Amino acid sequence: MRLRTLISFIAISFCFIGRSYAGTATWTGGSSVNWSNGSNWASGHTPTPGDDVFIGGGTTFAPTVDGAFSIKSLEATSSVTLTLSASLSVTKTLLVSGGTLTFAGTNSATFGGTGTINNTCTFIIGSGNTVTFNSLLSVSAGGALTNNGSLILIQV
Repeated sequence: MRLRTLISFIAISFCFIGRSYAGTATWTGGSSVNWSNGSNWASGHTPTPGDDVFIGGGTTFAPTVDGAFSIKSLEATSSVTLTLSASLSVTKTLLVSGGTLTFAGTNSATFGGTGTINNTCTFIIGSGNTVTFNSLLSVSAGGALTNNGSLILIQV
């Protein structure tokens, strides 16, 4: 009986090896500008494709996407510049809920879902950036969108 229990436990344990669980990733920016540096994130690791990412200002370092990354959603909670040195893929939504989100650098960001720029918030696409939305982009009354790069809206 004990052997059967042990074998069952081992079999169930193997089901969970290598599996990552989606969650929340909050930028703390305490070590460097590198998105790929896990110590810049409250969770201690870089965001995974299932993570909702929150970036705000007031950190020592503003984030630079320094490798191709994919995340679930991106929310700017206060004014911050996100530098794109590599591509960023966001499978769901962009929300600018506080301050100004500026994309700088010379790369691209693709959003599979909607983008929302709330009242009194601003989204700036810097020169050299390409931002693609595969759904709607909504700018609330009092919100602003400044496009100095390339904005692609695809209605699907």
